[in-house]
Amino acid sequence: MASITKRVLINAPIHQVYDYVTTPNHWPILFYPWSIKTEPYLQKPLSPEYPSIDKQPSLLERKNNTTWTPEINGAPHYLLAYGESPFLFGIRGYVRYDLASKDQQTYFTRTLFYAFDHDFIDFIFGHFIHPYFSYISYRYVNKAKQILDFHHV
Repeated sequence: MASITKRVLINAPIHQVYDYVTTPNHWPILFYPWSIKTEPYLQKPLSPEYPSIDKQPSLLERKNNTTWTPEINGAPHYLLAYGESPFLFGIRGYVRYDLASKDQQTYFTRTLFYAFDHDFIDFIFGHFIHPYFSYISYRYVNKAKQILDFHHV
């Protein structure tokens, strides 16, 4: 599996950062314009006892459906969710959030692990997708920083 890791320091307490970035109704804000909506529209952090979340992203100008299933909720320090999408004949992977607290600030690390269901697709499109996913991840963590740095949500 390929992986992409992005990390930022956010000027907010760890619980506030965790609650915000793991709540599906915030994903369209954090991923805009790549995420259009999430269903069910949960207004609390993901947890394994919740149903899978369908996120409708727009990837490379194409609307797709990605299903995220929370697997481990180690609030407020860790979240692991499994995702799969029919994008490019099938892509699957994990997203992992790691958070660490320091003096009322939070180090937020987001790691995306992904693989295509077909080696041929990975060979053809893999080198195009990686920079694209890297940019999306970069925008996500920096948008979280922008929103949470000096605002209490």
